[in-house]
Amino acid sequence: ARPASGLEPSANQQRRWIAPSAVRRDELSQDSQHNDFIFRRVRGILNKITPEKFEKLSSDIINIIGQGSPTIFKGVILLIFEKALDEPKYSSMYAQLCKRLAENAPNFESPDSKNTTFKHLLLGKCQDEFKNRAALSGAYDKRAGKLTVDEEEAKFIAKRKMLGNIKFIG
Repeated sequence: ARPASGLEPSANQQRRWIAPSAVRRDELSQDSQHNDFIFRRVRGILNKITPEKFEKLSSDIINIIGQGSPTIFKGVILLIFEKALDEPKYSSMYAQLCKRLAENAPNFESPDSKNTTFKHLLLGKCQDEFKNRAALSGAYDKRAGKLTVDEEEAKFIAKRKMLGNIKFIG
C-alpha cells in the first residue's frame, strides 16, 4: 500500500524485504550485476551436476569463475557448500569440485601463505558451519521436556546437515 500523498512511508514499509529479482537491474552496481550473473550461472550448473557430467560441468564452473575475486569465491563456496549439505549423497563429488577449483583458482593471498585464497575461504566456511551445527544440535539435546514437531524437524535438519558437513570434509 502506498502512503497518501504528503505522508512518509511507515517504518515497516521501509524495511520490508524485496525479492532480488524485483530489484531493478539498473539500480545495482556493475560489480553486483556481474556477481549476481555468475552466481546464477554457477547455481544452474550445480543443479545439473552429476557424477556422469562432472568433468564437463566442473570445467564450465572454472571457466565462469575465471580470475574471480574473493567475493566471487565466497559466493561460489557458499553455493557448493549448501548443495553438499542438502545432498549428502553427493558430498564427495562436491568435495572433488572444490579440490579442482582450489587447484585452478587464482591466489589472492601473500606468496608465503600455505593456503590459497580458495582453500582459506573453504576451510573457514567448513569450520564455521561445523561449530554452528554442533551448537544448534547440542541446544536441542540439552532441552528439557518434549520438543514440538517443528523443533524435532529443525533438530533433524541440523543433524543431517552436520553429517553432510562431516562427509564433505572427510
